[in-house]
Amino acid sequence: MRPIGFWLSVSVVMTACAGCGGGGTQKVTTSETTLTIARLDPSLPAAVQGLITKVVSVADSEPPATALKIPAGIAGVSSLIFAVDQNQNPILAAFANADTTVLSVDSTSVALVLSSLDPSSSSVLTYSQMEADVQNAAGYSALSAAVLFSLQSGTAPVTSSSVLGDVAIVVNQVIPVVLSQIATAETPSANTVRSSLSPAEIAGPPLPFQILGPIASLATFYSVYINAPDGNGGVEITNKLPIALHAYSADLSGNNIVGPNPGLSLPAAPPLFAYPQTATAVDVGGNGQQFLVTVDQNSAARDANVRQGIANVLIFIMNQALGKVATGVNVDACAQQGVTQLINGMGTAYNTVILSASTGAGVDLSLANNLTVASLGGAFKIAFSCAAKASTTSIFSTIATWLNPYNKWLQLLSLTAQALPTATQLSLTIYYWNLVQPVQVCESGNQVVACTQPLYGIEQSQAGTPTIVSLNPSSGTVSSLYAFPSNFYTGLSEGALDPLGHRYFQIVETDSGTASTQQLYTVDVTGASSPSVTQLPNLPAMWGLQFDASSGLLYGTEALGSGVPLVSLNPSTGAIESMYTFPITFYIVYAQGAVDSVGQRYFQIGMTGANSFQLYNIDLTGSAAPQVVSAPQIYNLVFDSSSGLLYGIEILPGDSYALVSLDPSSGSVGTIYSFPASSYPGLYDGALDPIEHQYFQIVTGQNSSQEQLYTIDLTGGTPTTVTNVPAILDLSY
Repeated sequence: MRPIGFWLSVSVVMTACAGCGGGGTQKVTTSETTLTIARLDPSLPAAVQGLITKVVSVADSEPPATALKIPAGIAGVSSLIFAVDQNQNPILAAFANADTTVLSVDSTSVALVLSSLDPSSSSVLTYSQMEADVQNAAGYSALSAAVLFSLQSGTAPVTSSSVLGDVAIVVNQVIPVVLSQIATAETPSANTVRSSLSPAEIAGPPLPFQILGPIASLATFYSVYINAPDGNGGVEITNKLPIALHAYSADLSGNNIVGPNPGLSLPAAPPLFAYPQTATAVDVGGNGQQFLVTVDQNSAARDANVRQGIANVLIFIMNQALGKVATGVNVDACAQQGVTQLINGMGTAYNTVILSASTGAGVDLSLANNLTVASLGGAFKIAFSCAAKASTTSIFSTIATWLNPYNKWLQLLSLTAQALPTATQLSLTIYYWNLVQPVQVCESGNQVVACTQPLYGIEQSQAGTPTIVSLNPSSGTVSSLYAFPSNFYTGLSEGALDPLGHRYFQIVETDSGTASTQQLYTVDVTGASSPSVTQLPNLPAMWGLQFDASSGLLYGTEALGSGVPLVSLNPSTGAIESMYTFPITFYIVYAQGAVDSVGQRYFQIGMTGANSFQLYNIDLTGSAAPQVVSAPQIYNLVFDSSSGLLYGIEILPGDSYALVSLDPSSGSVGTIYSFPASSYPGLYDGALDPIEHQYFQIVTGQNSSQEQLYTIDLTGGTPTTVTNVPAILDLSY
């Protein structure tokens, strides 16, 4: 997770601000300095003013209210300075770019946000614009109030968890504003795009189709996207993110077309200041029909991105020290020399701790702990000697003074990653760490076409035989896929779909006349292989079956009622593991939960009293306690990873029903669509299309056995209906 921004990953606003200093591949020469009078705001608490012994810049260290050298460079350059105590702990901060710089609550609040964003040297945005963006953010007043309270309490703002939490909020409010301002330099695409990180993205016309990117409305800006068919049954993929990625492809049965080892490299694009953004399209092979393209970070991409993240730190320091953009030297190449020195100094920790981290937050924290003043100083000397060819080493002694508070600032800002772990949509390297993003592509006649994705479920035939069927949501056409033997019984809410693996899972009970047993059937819905059967001798029941694409496991509860366990089921081995036992006061009425495959969460609604219900949010990794919020009586629960909301059918007074959204963090409910009177949305008959943002629900009229399939647009609540569909249970998409 990366609200901490530029230091330890590649920020989405990297190199966005004219004259703010730092970041990116730039040209530099020798240092030039100017003077600023660094004063303390007289309204600061007297105790705070008494703590401060020095004001430190990259080029100087002086008492407050005296002339302080800062890099001069080009007009408007801003240099990060600190007011420190006798132990060089940063108390206040500011970006200095004028004859007088006032270190205050406001300057510190702005510096906390901008240093997390890396406002860097470019012709796109000025420092004043970036400062205004920060100050105009909705959360800025709360941030400045938290900074003031911290100072009044005798705590340095950068060590306050409350302050860092507010920094994270403002950072994530400012990023889309800055990106939209930068994006005016490019002509945005008007095509429909997706930026969902759901496990089952399906590419479709019109192109370009965005696979990854922080701005959903811009297909080709700061994103990875399918540009066009390549003429050979595959597609062209362009990477305009400033991070390296990796791609490979396979058919729907999992047979490699372009194997993952080594796969294809999607090199990092130049940062934003290099307008126009240029990137070379990479041909990813396909079969001219339906196939999967997967974009991820393999070991080579992760290594390249960590190295670039460290290089950005050195580039920032060099530009602070030199303060001038010129021609003739490739700063990024020089920084990489320093990176090599620094990584070599880490020894085996680089591979065993940093590159082996399972999460981006783990990478973040490991880097913060390993980037010491000594290691940064040594790497800087190598990079600086390459970039500046300096005839004097005086800069090394002055910068060493600045590195101490800078490094403390850097390490403490890493806590921001933990302060707002959900604010990740606009993050890059850290958010995409270990990402595996498959995208289904359908081609016909060298054209990318819309993939036809049916619904799946269980239909009971007139003879009572349960049958797995597919249902075309547009036409209502039903096709039988697999009929179970006559002595097999399928339970309610005991079916689930793996949309990428094209597998339908169903728990069935067999009755031999003398005993009954439970089995898990795994059915290939493409018909390419016969069903596999896994015996489940130790499972009394399993309700609310849900498939988790990230782990490959099934989840559900062992029973209805109170005090029941949530369990996982390995569909390959039949291994069952208890994950959590619900309290005795929590009664599960409807055997339906929902899984968040990206966030590794399981949601379950249950009754806690007369007309009183709660939503349990369970961390499937076991690293956090369940979160509980009040919720209405909702069934057919599904989770949408792109919106972060749950959807389902709410039972309302007067025997009426509505499709609603439910915020799992707050419990707030929004009505999407109210069903007509005398209409009954079926239990276990709802499903979600996370790509087109549609909800499917089979509905029965009061005086008719005729079923209708409702397809409801989640963004506008407008339904379309298909009549004469059969009663299908355990509906999945």
